[in-house]
Amino acid sequence: MNRDVTSFGPIRIHEGLGKGAGWTSRFALTLAVGLFAILAVSCSSSKASPGAAASVNASSKPAPSPPTVTITVHPAGFDPPAVTTTVEGNIIWSQGDGKAHIIASGVPGKPDGKFESGPLAKGSSFTLVLHTAGTYHYFDKNFPTLSGQIVVRPH
Repeated sequence: MNRDVTSFGPIRIHEGLGKGAGWTSRFALTLAVGLFAILAVSCSSSKASPGAAASVNASSKPAPSPPTVTITVHPAGFDPPAVTTTVEGNIIWSQGDGKAHIIASGVPGKPDGKFESGPLAKGSSFTLVLHTAGTYHYFDKNFPTLSGQIVVRPH
């Protein structure tokens, strides 16, 4: 018996496909041709629109890290006394004085309870992340004449 080998890309059919071929052979050949046609059409129409490619690339970029501002605590005050950052930005007070300081939100005599550092010894630091845009006033509970301001802007 003579067997023909018919190949459609990765699909090979090893059956006699001439006169007298059974319905299974014809079905297999039809199925192979149909799958090959579907594959060819789907590959040729898979071009993404420029907008779609841009959105995929944009979502695969890592988010930028939040900004960080540093305020140094000195015997004479905060340096700088006023800072601006964005929501989720890091605000770091670095204690450079030999005396303990406590950074608290609000104004001297009227703390508002939004944040407080606890005692900061020389060489220590306090990091704060604010999640709401606005203006925040702060002062030193141990030295109430030391005060400052943080402006937090939306992203």
